[in-house]
Amino acid sequence: MIQVMYKSRRESRRIAAHANGESERLSIGALFRMTPQVSVTKHIPQAGPLNEETLRQPEKRRASPGRNKRTGHLFSVVPQCVAGRSRVARRAWRFQPALALACITLIAFLAGCQAPPPAAIFVEQSQRLHQDALALTVITDPDLTDYLQEIGNRIAAVAPSVAPGKANGDFLKSVRCFLVNCDTINAFNTGGPDVYIYNGLFQQCQSEEELAAVVAHAYAHLINRDLEATRMRPDPKEPLSMTAWQFVINRFTLQQEERADALAVALYAKAGWDPNHFPFLFEHLESVSGGIVAVDRQALPSRVGTLQSVASDAARTGRILPVADPRTYLSLQRRAGNIHEPPGPPVPQIYLRAFPNCILSGDTPEQRQAQERLRPAPPKPNQTIEPS
Repeated sequence: MIQVMYKSRRESRRIAAHANGESERLSIGALFRMTPQVSVTKHIPQAGPLNEETLRQPEKRRASPGRNKRTGHLFSVVPQCVAGRSRVARRAWRFQPALALACITLIAFLAGCQAPPPAAIFVEQSQRLHQDALALTVITDPDLTDYLQEIGNRIAAVAPSVAPGKANGDFLKSVRCFLVNCDTINAFNTGGPDVYIYNGLFQQCQSEEELAAVVAHAYAHLINRDLEATRMRPDPKEPLSMTAWQFVINRFTLQQEERADALAVALYAKAGWDPNHFPFLFEHLESVSGGIVAVDRQALPSRVGTLQSVASDAARTGRILPVADPRTYLSLQRRAGNIHEPPGPPVPQIYLRAFPNCILSGDTPEQRQAQERLRPAPPKPNQTIEPS
């Protein structure tokens, strides 16, 4: 027995060959990760002396009695399942490894793709509004900041699997959750990496599960890119007061709120909270809403019924421990409750209060008052001077 070096385009392989030119079968199923046995028929020309030197000579890609006439290869590889069948069947099998490789490549490419991030112009507007105004309203207590951010991180981590065509995982990792010093019951996202949870709403949440429902709703608006679906057109040259006013006149529609609720429940359940507890916050907020129902909002009792229906269909990942136990949660809530809104209020608080309400069924009276303060003055009519 001597060693024959087979040199293909990709690699060299050593196979055993008898000097008498007899055919033998070798199992090379592992080559293509296949289970069927494969017949390898070695054709060795009988013309000329057979020795190791002649067998190691470089191959010439030309047809010969011992070569595949189509490819010029020295070996013909045919599986037993198609051996003896028609030429069409054998040729079709030869394309299967390439087809499988192409499918694997396509699947890997699709798995690596993700949804696009929010439009850069909206992200820049959000960052400008935060840096120049809203950052002044952020409560800087590190324990409160870390706690709220951990809830946001848990929701952001599951978002790509819950909404693979919408959620951009890399962008959601950059989102920051802020507890802001505003007594209004609301939570809002300005279209960029900033989620604002109002302290007034935090004081109404009786448990972490209710607070997590608020954060999930804000993330859902961001993932759905609802702000970009409005008529808002960011202008980096306009004053901040005009930017804040654009949020007032470009409210989310009722359909956007319903879609955000549905996505929020899915995020909430996937992150480990019980989806049946999602509507709890909206149940007891009815007593503080004053019965106000805007034309583009759903009454809280009706909203609770819809959320209960959606929650019953949501699949919970499994029981995951809360970020904070109930005693720690109440301690953090009391700490935030001791922080009071400054008198005045300053202009940044007016911006926060003027943003449309996404939690209650309508804007509160103090919100409408702040919105009127932001309303631009009507343009002065052109005065024509008649000749005397």
